[in-house]
Amino acid sequence: MSEKTPPSQRRLAAILFGDMVGYSRLMEESETQALELLGEYRQVAGKTIQQHSGEIVDTIGDGIFAAFGSAVEAVRAAIAIQKDLAARNRRAAGRQPLLVRIGIHLGDLLQEAERLYGSGVNVASRIQLLAPPGGIYVSGEVFHQVHNQAGLTFRDLGERQLRNIKEPVRIYDLVLGEEEAEPRRPEAPSGFRTIAILPFQNMSADPENEYFSDGMTEEIITRLSKIRELKVASRSTVFRYKGKGIDPRDVGRELGVGSVLEGSVRKLGNRLRITAQLINAGDGFHLWSEAYDRNLDDLFAIQDEVSESIAQALRVNLTEAERVQLTAVPTQSIEAYEYYCRGRHLFYQYSRAGQRVAIEMYLKALELDPNYALAYAGLSLGYSQLISRGWDESPVWLGKAEEAALKALGIDPQLAEAHFALGFVYEQKEDWDREEGAMRRVLLLNPNHAHAHDSLGDVYYHRDQLEEALSEYQTAGGSDQLSGKGPVGSTTAIPPRLHGGARRDLCPHGRLGQGDCVLSEGARFRKALLSLHDPISLPHWHVV
Repeated sequence: MSEKTPPSQRRLAAILFGDMVGYSRLMEESETQALELLGEYRQVAGKTIQQHSGEIVDTIGDGIFAAFGSAVEAVRAAIAIQKDLAARNRRAAGRQPLLVRIGIHLGDLLQEAERLYGSGVNVASRIQLLAPPGGIYVSGEVFHQVHNQAGLTFRDLGERQLRNIKEPVRIYDLVLGEEEAEPRRPEAPSGFRTIAILPFQNMSADPENEYFSDGMTEEIITRLSKIRELKVASRSTVFRYKGKGIDPRDVGRELGVGSVLEGSVRKLGNRLRITAQLINAGDGFHLWSEAYDRNLDDLFAIQDEVSESIAQALRVNLTEAERVQLTAVPTQSIEAYEYYCRGRHLFYQYSRAGQRVAIEMYLKALELDPNYALAYAGLSLGYSQLISRGWDESPVWLGKAEEAALKALGIDPQLAEAHFALGFVYEQKEDWDREEGAMRRVLLLNPNHAHAHDSLGDVYYHRDQLEEALSEYQTAGGSDQLSGKGPVGSTTAIPPRLHGGARRDLCPHGRLGQGDCVLSEGARFRKALLSLHDPISLPHWHVV
């Protein structure tokens, strides 16, 4: 007589899923190193889960599935795991970083003999897929159990449709380290708090120093873009004014901004002279101006002072996290910074030859400072561009791009540029869930990042969520031209699947970013444009 199968047992549990980022790629490159890091991860996670009264249900490849009787303990365990791994990455600078993404959900578990399963398991595993490297995402059910706990801060990411999960799930980002939750402030007034930073003029005798003045412009844009109360015109918008000597009042009218920053850079040997003027775009009067005569070693201090002075002049209320970001020093090596600026200057030339030299510049910067996270992020984008623009489709570049992005995140988990670089890798892989997670993290760290909105539009389009896609493209266009007139002079807010060779078919009348473009993306997106939005309000998108 056969034994009776024991009945299924149902219990409510906090379910945690965690996996290593980039494990499959690392296994292909160095199986020994991959297994070493996996062993370290399992050791840290196993010890921590046990300390918080949890149990490891299963280990699948590089993933860990754990269950807890308490949502609070599950969250505390996740925080402890991420903090332990972050500390290990800092101590082992230069090696492949050990980055993990974690998702937690509170739901039913069904137990049959030794097997645990249930819809809650599926939800937790899907949430984990969206989390950024080094991050923790939790469901609304977990949030409601733990949000009143001291020391825990969350960002509401809204409802998300998870793959193979019928109902949308509300997701929260658990704030770690130096991050700060999005402040609940009223909308900033339109006036002065919209700003365009015009390209700084190169006043040096050597025209090759153009890379340095452009770098100054980009650095100020990047720093100010991280301030939530400011709306900052994107690089692609302001650089079309380069060398034109336009009146700031005209810039204000064209872009719909209340203030304009202009300046100049003169570099002679180890000496710098930098001038900056913040101008009221309405009447042309100066709101603030300053001239700096310093040594080259003081460059980062000058960038700090300019950024903080602008924030003060525009009466922006900075959070503590924003204040830290404004004064962050990207590298201790000015020489490494110069190589990085050269790389960025070449990157934006969008040429095959220029891209390869840009990669060389980033590598030289990293030789001088192996902990230069921004240089790793730039290197990652350089490798990805080789593939996305069809210049070299060897799969080796995508692996290198992912490796560089992960190294950047291992050094600085709060670097928006690194999350964007990783998201761009996921775009090439057509991993839409992970691209969405990466781009949403970019926007939490840098709310003015137009290209992140553009990439989210790509994600929604590939999922046939055309209304959401159009909304993201319009938001991207709004960052590129704050007046809302459309993406003039920019390649952002152009519909998806137009990377690489396909982009060459977009504008038969000239290069991208020069005048009106012809949109020929296909019947499906044309229909969406016509049915969802009045084409008249998108004057630079012609439906053909």
